[in-house]
Amino acid sequence: MYMIKAVLIDIDNTLLDFCKSANKTIKMLFDKKELTCTDEVFSVFHEINDGLWQRIERKELTKPEMYKLRWKLVLEALHIDYDSDLMEQEFRSTLSGVAEPVDNAYEMLEYLSRKYKLYAASNSSYEHQIKRLTSSDMLKYFEEIFVSEKVGALKPAKEFFDVCFSEIGDVNVDEVVMIGDSLTADILGGNEYGIKTIWFNPNYLEIPEQPKPDFTINSLLEVKNIL
Repeated sequence: MYMIKAVLIDIDNTLLDFCKSANKTIKMLFDKKELTCTDEVFSVFHEINDGLWQRIERKELTKPEMYKLRWKLVLEALHIDYDSDLMEQEFRSTLSGVAEPVDNAYEMLEYLSRKYKLYAASNSSYEHQIKRLTSSDMLKYFEEIFVSEKVGALKPAKEFFDVCFSEIGDVNVDEVVMIGDSLTADILGGNEYGIKTIWFNPNYLEIPEQPKPDFTINSLLEVKNIL
């Protein structure tokens, strides 16, 4: 595919399964606090969390505001009386040590790292992602980790990609590709910046007209057919 020199790869739900990691973390916390953990707890958390992150990407909400809201809304929805600030703090602290890989993530990284320079690109916190990439033994594949907390901007903002290109160095937009699961962060951001995009779509969702990825894969191993 073209003359690609560098690959930007999202972390959560592209390399590390945030849903599995979050569910494992929630189960650990609820067991510790002797709270009943049901499938409803997981579904309520992810519905609220996904909605809040979409608001962040639309610049309707900041991450500190999200951290104040997330577990407040989850606990209210579940009718659980517990300190939401403490739950948020314990959730993030515990989650940083939980890194469940997405299927075939290691195989994809091994393949890509033999051909291109790899860079992680995430909207999460720097320390959190470094811990998770280290514990999963994925950190070694990357030249640099671009995280919104350090970059000073969130995907899909142009400013996020400006920093990436500044740090990567001697590359043009047509020599970089973005791989990620988020249409609103990874694909929209890549499209608007002018770089090729590969949408990781493991749930076989309908491919939208906007933002439209250049390529869509349902398994990470399908990257081999493109790059």
